[in-house]
Amino acid sequence: RPGKYGGTFITGGKASVVSGAMSDLLRLGSVSIAELFEARQWIQGALVRAACERLTDEQIDALEQNVNEAEAAHNEERFADRIRINVEFHNLLAEGSANAVAAIVVRGLTQAWQALMAEVGSDQVSGGITYRRELLRALRARDEEGAARALSKILRTSESLYKDLAKRRAQELIASGVVSPPPMTPAKAMKAARATLGAAPRKRTTG
Repeated sequence: RPGKYGGTFITGGKASVVSGAMSDLLRLGSVSIAELFEARQWIQGALVRAACERLTDEQIDALEQNVNEAEAAHNEERFADRIRINVEFHNLLAEGSANAVAAIVVRGLTQAWQALMAEVGSDQVSGGITYRRELLRALRARDEEGAARALSKILRTSESLYKDLAKRRAQELIASGVVSPPPMTPAKAMKAARATLGAAPRKRTTG
């Protein structure tokens, strides 16, 4: 629209296309878990600094309520609720940056994370609640460095968890014959063949 606040705006429909594309890339194998979490470290690490300055006290209260609900859901074994609440934590934090583009990007990253969970399963990250409360304390103190450190802990432990879950899931699929194992190097193939045939490896000789 013309005037002081004119320009092109991203509508709700367009935003969903932007965010949905990220989860599609992960599902298609175009990006790895490491790349997803590296991007989250870069983007959310910068965003949390802005949020530290711009979040209102009411928004921080909402984040704290979210953490309380996540802890209760975990203790009561309402795991689907826990996943939904944990994802929403990051979306709420992004909205606290008061930047609509940043919020859309983070929502895309969290959708990709949800797609990953649908593929490999989910579990409570070790120290997840503790790190979130550490982040909340930093946000209330308007401590940008402390907030960035706490968020980094959350993302690092989450990355480690989902790499382990993905590896476990791949092993299950290979064992069930749903997918084939990755190709072996010639040396590994020879070793496997010898083990199958019961043949002892030949000794090396020097001439």
